[in-house]
Amino acid sequence: MTDAPESYFESNKSTLRLTVPGPFSTSGQTVPASTGDRAVLRRAQLGAAFAVAAHFSTNQDPALVSMPTGSGKSAVMTLLPFLLGSERVLIVTPSRLLREQLESEFTLLRVLRRAGVIAADLPGPRTISVTKRRQQDSDWEKLRAFDVIIGTPSVLSPAHKNVVPPPPDLFDLLIFDEAHHTPAPTYLELLKTLSDAPVTLVTATPLRRDKQPIPARTVYSYTLTQALADGVLSPIDFLPVDVNSQATAEERDTALAKATITRASSKEHTLAGSRIIARTSSVSHAEQLTELYREHGAPMGLITATTPMKTVRTILRQVEDGTLRGLVSVGVLGEGFDLPRLKVAAYHRPHATLPATLQFLGRITRILADGPTAELLAVKEDVNDETKDLYNSDVAWATLVPAIADAAVADEARRREYLRSFDPEPIEPLSLAGIRPRKDVQVFRTEGGPLDFHTELVKLGDGTVIYQGVDSGGEVLVVVTEHLIRPEWLEADTLDRYGYEIHVAVHDRTHGLVFVHGTRDRTITDLLAALGLDEPRLIDPLWLDRLMNSLAVDNYHSVGMRSARAAGGRLAAYRMMAGTRVGEAVLPSETRSYGTGHGIARVYDPMIVTAAMLAGDQKPPPASITSLGVSYGRAKVFSPDLVGLMEFRDWCFRLAFLAHAAADTTPSGLPGLALLSPRRLEQFPVEPYLAHLETSTLGNGLHVRSTDCSRAFGLEELALEVARVSKTELALRALVDGEVVWTGRQTLTGKVTADNSSDLRVLIGGTSPDLSFSEYLTEFSPTVFYTDGAASIGPNMFQPQPEYEDLGTDVLKMWDFDGVDIRRESDPPREGLVNIKTYTAKQYQSDPDVEFVIDDDRAGEVADLVVIGRQGPDGRREVSLVHCKFTKSAAPGARVGDLYEVAAQASRSVAWLSPSRLARRLQYRLREGSTLLTGPASDLEHLFDRWLSGAGQISWTITIVQPGLLTGKINSSSNIKTILSHTLDNVSQFSAALTVYGHA
Repeated sequence: MTDAPESYFESNKSTLRLTVPGPFSTSGQTVPASTGDRAVLRRAQLGAAFAVAAHFSTNQDPALVSMPTGSGKSAVMTLLPFLLGSERVLIVTPSRLLREQLESEFTLLRVLRRAGVIAADLPGPRTISVTKRRQQDSDWEKLRAFDVIIGTPSVLSPAHKNVVPPPPDLFDLLIFDEAHHTPAPTYLELLKTLSDAPVTLVTATPLRRDKQPIPARTVYSYTLTQALADGVLSPIDFLPVDVNSQATAEERDTALAKATITRASSKEHTLAGSRIIARTSSVSHAEQLTELYREHGAPMGLITATTPMKTVRTILRQVEDGTLRGLVSVGVLGEGFDLPRLKVAAYHRPHATLPATLQFLGRITRILADGPTAELLAVKEDVNDETKDLYNSDVAWATLVPAIADAAVADEARRREYLRSFDPEPIEPLSLAGIRPRKDVQVFRTEGGPLDFHTELVKLGDGTVIYQGVDSGGEVLVVVTEHLIRPEWLEADTLDRYGYEIHVAVHDRTHGLVFVHGTRDRTITDLLAALGLDEPRLIDPLWLDRLMNSLAVDNYHSVGMRSARAAGGRLAAYRMMAGTRVGEAVLPSETRSYGTGHGIARVYDPMIVTAAMLAGDQKPPPASITSLGVSYGRAKVFSPDLVGLMEFRDWCFRLAFLAHAAADTTPSGLPGLALLSPRRLEQFPVEPYLAHLETSTLGNGLHVRSTDCSRAFGLEELALEVARVSKTELALRALVDGEVVWTGRQTLTGKVTADNSSDLRVLIGGTSPDLSFSEYLTEFSPTVFYTDGAASIGPNMFQPQPEYEDLGTDVLKMWDFDGVDIRRESDPPREGLVNIKTYTAKQYQSDPDVEFVIDDDRAGEVADLVVIGRQGPDGRREVSLVHCKFTKSAAPGARVGDLYEVAAQASRSVAWLSPSRLARRLQYRLREGSTLLTGPASDLEHLFDRWLSGAGQISWTITIVQPGLLTGKINSSSNIKTILSHTLDNVSQFSAALTVYGHA
């Protein structure tokens, strides 16, 4: 500060006469309202001012004072400069009306004089109300002649282009009235500019509807419960107004206005001179309400944000003297407005949030000598937001409102203290208080292994770590990364930009779990590996079922069904239903082909209500309805809510507690759904026979290339084969045109590793990093099908509920296979016999309805034989893709081993059920070595040309020839019937028939 004579406040500091308050008592105020012939300051007013002064004696952080509306914040603001001996004070207030009120209070010091704190003849400080923007340095310098400067951010904040920053030494105390506005840019810029001066923030609601934090440390909190016990504020009664559910908005307004006027005209309100305040949300509606009240005998004043101050003062005088019965407000009276006669409030358009509601209630809670209890009237059905529970509760508002308000304030204070526990604090502009992750987590078991949140992270995936912080309990880790982002359609760096991602991990040591919020599965896995979990194990699907069964589920609005059979054609790999009560739309027949993939339900808030609370006819406690879902493939629990870090931690802990509490239950699926949920793979079933790539990744233009860049092909061109190595490992092979291009292994956790270092690369595009093929298969797990009817996806096993009917004669057919060496598919047979393929070809060649037979039996085949029938009268042709298989046994029987390989080949051949695609492929294959056994080549080429042009109609059949199977025993062999039923389901989705030729 510049050298100057002793300031007004410093020079008069020693003359203050203060009565020190005693301790709080719930029985009432411990400091009397008067001592002898003079009043004294209230306990809360002195407590708040002393708390701020004590804070600044050891700390430079901004100080926050929380006091209910009407409890005397203005006295705290006028007393504080005296206690601190300030030279020049800047008061920042959000509205013109508050600016005028504070200018009057500082100029006259009425409260301090009336309380005897200062002498009656002491002149007031030199006070000025700033009404024009400070556009030049000289505009600020003129203010040095004053002790107190009061203004709004619109004229003071350098955030506005034509406002210059104030000199840093101009003020030695800043007071922000209605401080819940301070997260706004105009306030923050002013705080930043005057960062060297002590800052005090005063508010009735230290919480905002957008949940943004107020940048200060709470040094004093006076609750609404304490204010009521001290007699500082008046309690409130809520009077619901009943209207017909079919009433129009105009009819509801009329009913509410008439009820409000009736209450204001009651004996107790008439004797007290009570006035009305009617609240709405728009100026046009306010004008309609003003006329409505006038028509019913209650003239009202209308005040909006644009009402001139001269008019405002006139209206307030008319309300005070009774010319007007009250006010219609659009919101400008929500802060700092002081008119104790307002005792009857009409909520024509209720506020949607608790902070705004509390501000409005503060208008009618001020003490009026010998006055009646304040009353709030509203149509209960008009409230449908976060304050709904307040209006629907049966508890008296005199008890409920302070309880809700005090709990909200206490939660905010607890949240601030928690965020201060993080080490290190982030560097501006990043703020922990502003971080609000979505309730969306993957859940892993820690298996008792090490998990070190303090491990230093430099990179995470393709991102650079710019912040890593851990709370004091070592329970929550926050990691923020910076990434270079490039549009996938652009190769140059001209539009590169930086993006940011967040990972939040919550370690629940009690239950051995870690919850991780992140943007990509791969980076979540990388994070856990860096923290000590090299191969993290996703939570068991049973855990998710237990969690959902412990919740109070109202209904489902989204259900995902994962195919438990080979999907394609009409059978979707993943089918999703969305809408109202879709859980009831799942058909019993669908449980044969599907298991639960995900479920999203409307549930009562799990932080408050559980399923056990709704047992029998119990009414649930007041709680909001929210959405909560689970996804089995990724072990995810998710909800749309964005919450602060403390709330995020508490939510994760709550989920763990609920699931653990149900540990002795074994639900088969989600509550109210007929579908079975998957289960954790404990070991691989004995006979996998088919593997499909994740269908959601196909058809998206993804390409695969070898590491030496010598070969590249579309992801769709890969065929995947599977075999069981052991109980804990599968062998995978990727083939292109029958050639093996990759081999690897998959473990029970779903992790895939390549057998050698020459891993394929999956090209993503843009600045996103490419994936190795093994990383792709780990992140997008293939579906593996087994002969017992099960299917596994990553670490999860889907076990359908089979109710297979016997296969009929339309599918099962018999040949006698006389003279056939059934142990030779295409190899030379034993003397005097023919192999299976030769026998099969002759069967078709002898059929007069067959025109062409093609031998395609070699690597990359469409089928062993492709059989094309003659064109029928309707223009259609029958085309059969025939797959032959030998048996290792000398005699036919019912052996699963004779079937699953050829069944897998049959299922994969549906890829060729397209006339043009088949024609193009066979043209190529015939040029490269396949053989036309029957029919003129020129006629076949002409047919291919027709198919390529889009002409021609085909009836498709997939055929299996296995002489090692006794046709009569197929339906009595469970596994064989299951495999063939799966194959039939698969080919049927492509409008194809299945024929199986077994031994007679």
